[in-house]
Amino acid sequence: MRTEEINISRIKRNLTRIPFEKLPEVNNFIESVLTHSSGHKEKLEGLWEGIGFERISDLDGSIREIRRLSEKALEDRIAKWNI
Repeated sequence: MRTEEINISRIKRNLTRIPFEKLPEVNNFIESVLTHSSGHKEKLEGLWEGIGFERISDLDGSIREIRRLSEKALEDRIAKWNI
């Protein structure tokens, strides 16, 4: 078996052992590695094409961070309602 095949087999085996709640974190890491290693740029179409989002190096990561911050802000506002 070649080294690449052995590594892929190990990764697949390890993925099956990761706790379910950690899978999104692992996927984010994999996407980050793929984005930075291949020089991949998002191909935006339609309404989003040509308005500047192409310059954001990690568009998916930026969107995830904005969603996380928005969710936290909403939770904080709800907590202040004293319900």
